Amino acid sequence: MKFTTAVVLAASVASAAVAESDPDTCRLWMAPSNLGTPYLAKFGLYAGVDYNVDELLPFPELALPFVDFFIDGNKNTPYRRGILEWLESQFWLQDYAGTKFEGNVSSTAFVPGLGALAAYHSGVYNVEILQHAVWQRSRDPSMPDSGKADTSRGAISTFHNMTLKVTRTIPAGMELFANFGDVWDAQRDTSAFQDKVVRQDYADADKIVQRITDYFDKFPDMSDELKDETLDFMLRSILNQAGGFRAKALQSLIPNNWRHLSKVQQAGGTFEYRFPDMIKTPAWLAKNGMCVDNMEMKPSTIKGAGRGAFARRPIDKDDVISPIPTTIIGDASLLDMYDLSEGGGTDPMGRPIPPGNYYNYTQPRGQQIALNYCYGHPESSLLLLPLAPTVNYINHADGEDGSPEPNAVLRWSEHEKIMNDFATQDNLIPDVVNHRSHLITLELVAVRDIKPGEEIFIDYGPEWADAWADYSSRATMAKGGKWPLKADDIRQVFASKAYPVKVTDETNPYPHGTATACFMTLHAVPDGLPHYNADGEDVYHWDGDINNVKGADLTYCDLLDRVETPEGSWNYTVRTRFNDDNFIEVRHVPHGAITVVDTPYNSDMHHHEAFRFPIGIPDEIWPQHWRDLR
Repeated sequence: MKFTTAVVLAASVASAAVAESDPDTCRLWMAPSNLGTPYLAKFGLYAGVDYNVDELLPFPELALPFVDFFIDGNKNTPYRRGILEWLESQFWLQDYAGTKFEGNVSSTAFVPGLGALAAYHSGVYNVEILQHAVWQRSRDPSMPDSGKADTSRGAISTFHNMTLKVTRTIPAGMELFANFGDVWDAQRDTSAFQDKVVRQDYADADKIVQRITDYFDKFPDMSDELKDETLDFMLRSILNQAGGFRAKALQSLIPNNWRHLSKVQQAGGTFEYRFPDMIKTPAWLAKNGMCVDNMEMKPSTIKGAGRGAFARRPIDKDDVISPIPTTIIGDASLLDMYDLSEGGGTDPMGRPIPPGNYYNYTQPRGQQIALNYCYGHPESSLLLLPLAPTVNYINHADGEDGSPEPNAVLRWSEHEKIMNDFATQDNLIPDVVNHRSHLITLELVAVRDIKPGEEIFIDYGPEWADAWADYSSRATMAKGGKWPLKADDIRQVFASKAYPVKVTDETNPYPHGTATACFMTLHAVPDGLPHYNADGEDVYHWDGDINNVKGADLTYCDLLDRVETPEGSWNYTVRTRFNDDNFIEVRHVPHGAITVVDTPYNSDMHHHEAFRFPIGIPDEIWPQHWRDLR
């Protein structure tokens, strides 16, 4: 289905609730970002409908852990270092993505779709990852049954339900800006050059505008002249004193005419009032963008394939189902995994090894699971990691051995704005790697008419099919039978059942490679109650919200005791480390603040036989200059 300007204009007033049941409304657009420059193009995502605060965007994504990937030892040449430093800016911290315990050093995650294309702005964010939806996700029904071997084990990311929550009203046409965490935010200083307005300034200015309008509302008979004088006094005298070194920034955001205060609120806040061009018209989106809402995720119709991508509306033959901008992994060997060794000493040539973490190249341990989601070619070391929403759920079909026929194909983008830079195809791979933008862009195109609810398939290529057939004939997990229980399985057992306490090595009910962990938010013990336990360890009380847990608060814990609550749940006393140093005891920890995790290198994706092979791009479109392995 093509979204013409007329269709877009007709749907422009739709809300997200209406759009959920109206397949003619595109809820999400991809178009050039407001933050791009003539020298560095950038694509962004734009709301196709209005989204309200606390609403969940209906585009859940998966996360791809990159375990011990950005360590010093993987940056052992300037070329590799350059690739990793570029990639690092596009990854999420492990606390946000639920991948915290996959590795001993780091396990940052790549989150396609909203996670990759929502922009960063120092002044505002309007969406953020709903962390508790990731950490407290239910078991994926499309995954293998508990305790049973299956070809999909280790081949498909189990990290799913990466959901973004709206934190600030998003009108249709507004670009999505994500909260990437404090590490991304500019440092605030007391410099005399106070011309840099940051996120907190907008938030504070919004509160001030609200308080001033509330004040004026209390005095409806106040004259216009007196309102102007009062506003001037508030901004110049009171705010100048109370605002400290940020006073000038705040004053620059608040209109000095009281009549304009309501316009600030109608716009959505001081940020939107200051940048009205951030909100694009339906006609602009239709001309410059492409709808990325033609597919939705559901369990695949292919046994063992996990999740799949399904048509959300009718799609005509030769229509573009989705643009697919990519990010470049310029050397496939970067995805090889090895045991780690610490730096220090000398290498076999007698050269000193700096302190840090390095790969032990004599101890390989497979490849990153992201390889299965990359596009590549058997004659090339270049990999392309797709960024678009939902496309990473598209499964393989080639019409062989009972497989469905593919109903879509990949080609290079021909869109004027969501473009592919064909000039890069005349470059060798090192030069392509230096092309640090998203302008290596594919399109997913329908090869026949596709009905709503049909699963989308592409042909991954004969090399992939041969690799899968070989794997399916020999791998342990392909032979059926039992399989060790993992954290996903154990979490379901104890979802409504009390966790055991005072566990010893002899009574441990948890499978090898799993451990209990607690979301720790602490409160000092009230006066009059013991501040130390019998072992002299500090005692705290739990103080948090089990419906809003944060990955940064999750730590290993031992369960010492439990009591049943009047509501029929349980509260626990636990022991954990505090600041990675001393042990502490925490009391009144609710059942919902406890979980089970796979310990490092023990989840299915680390199995030494897990399937790894990139998705093949059709041979006829892969550039000759990129074929460095032939």
